[in-house]
Amino acid sequence: MSVYVNFGFKVLLRRSFLFFIVLVRRFFSLRDKVNDLKWAKVKDAYKGDRLFILGNGPSLNDMPLNLLKNEYTMCFNRFNLMFDRIDWRPTFFAICDDSILPDMINEINSEILPQVKMAFFPDLHPSNINFKKQIVNAENVYWVHTDVAGYRDDLPNCGVEGTVITLALQVAAFLGFKEIYLLGVDLSYSFTSKDVKLLNSRNWESLGPDPNHFDSRYYEKGRKYNNPSVNIMIEALEKGKKFFDQRKVSIFNVGIGGNLHVFPRKNFEEVLLKTEKGIM
Repeated sequence: MSVYVNFGFKVLLRRSFLFFIVLVRRFFSLRDKVNDLKWAKVKDAYKGDRLFILGNGPSLNDMPLNLLKNEYTMCFNRFNLMFDRIDWRPTFFAICDDSILPDMINEINSEILPQVKMAFFPDLHPSNINFKKQIVNAENVYWVHTDVAGYRDDLPNCGVEGTVITLALQVAAFLGFKEIYLLGVDLSYSFTSKDVKLLNSRNWESLGPDPNHFDSRYYEKGRKYNNPSVNIMIEALEKGKKFFDQRKVSIFNVGIGGNLHVFPRKNFEEVLLKTEKGIM
């Protein structure tokens, strides 16, 4: 229903048709036992550790990201634009947006995969795009099945709604992280007719510098992406909070400003500089 409300009947009809095709393809395809085994091996591999999940909002520019050098981190999409500003690389990487993928294939395969420990992608996207045919099936690549609903414990089954953060939280919990910190998840967007071209109610094309991410090149001219519907994102994260609260997974927002009020806030620097003896 949220798709209909936010994007209209035509988009709902097309997405429903494509999703039906995906379900048929999934039913008649062989199970990837190698991928299942990889997931089984990393279950609770990081139990007792903490994870920092970085969105790509402009607030990242005001945060001392150098403090994350020795932490476990998960990043998304075009975070590689930050690489020339930091002296560390993400532990984990993920992308699940079918509109972003075509413009990112070379970046993913050549710049990102060689530098991260684990990367997570849909194998067959609900829009009927086969990510496996475009992304190198490297040892550090883990495929998720996003053609399922809701938050899940049984990965690689992994429901995604509105934002890649929903995927990240499920992966993080599966890996054993019980303490998760979000930053750069601003959920703040500002658009004008000079910024984007509307291809339809869901799909947009950038017309110039991007004002809504940490780098103006993030969605530079000609790059396509989905309409960032904040209400859908917030609703999905509210569901996530209930799901992970029941599993004793603590999630905090350590970002600056923004519209993410679902999770309790903590101070980023205090979290990172605090030791058993107090504040460094």
